[in-house]
Amino acid sequence: MIVHEAINALLMAKKNRNVPRSREDLLAAAKHIVHDYSTLVLTGVAIAKGSISAPFNGPLEQSFHISCRKFAHFFENKRSKRGLRDMMARQFVGRGVKFKFPTWTKWAQHMDKHLFHLSYDRFKNKRPWHGYAENPAFLREFQIAWKLFLSELPQGLKERFSLELNDRAQNPAFRDLDLR
Repeated sequence: MIVHEAINALLMAKKNRNVPRSREDLLAAAKHIVHDYSTLVLTGVAIAKGSISAPFNGPLEQSFHISCRKFAHFFENKRSKRGLRDMMARQFVGRGVKFKFPTWTKWAQHMDKHLFHLSYDRFKNKRPWHGYAENPAFLREFQIAWKLFLSELPQGLKERFSLELNDRAQNPAFRDLDLR
């Protein structure tokens, strides 16, 4: 009987990963989401301005792409393969809100093979990456998604995100950025 109860508990725990998070979890998550989104904007704007020179421009671009991937998964409600407790936009704004990333989607698999993994597919690729046109497009797509996300937040969460955005704007590194 004890084994049966343990199996049922494990099955319920697995099922519960798809259950919407508690209000307290969502409120606490706002700080982390704003932090990571502001990093996406900071790095994306620095790349667009060309304000970071070699040898730091390459690592900065990687940081930007990692942030893009993170937010693509967040907005597209993708869970990691290991079933971690990933935050997903639908937990905050519901399932009816759709986000679009046409440029990012076009390059996502390329990024996966070239940036996120040490893959043999790297040298089979025939499409060169320059990023000159794509990086600003990535930034625009995520800024549009962010604005939509913020506009669809229910009361309570909207105020928490606003509070976290105001707090982040006090940091001199983010003061001149449009984080809304």
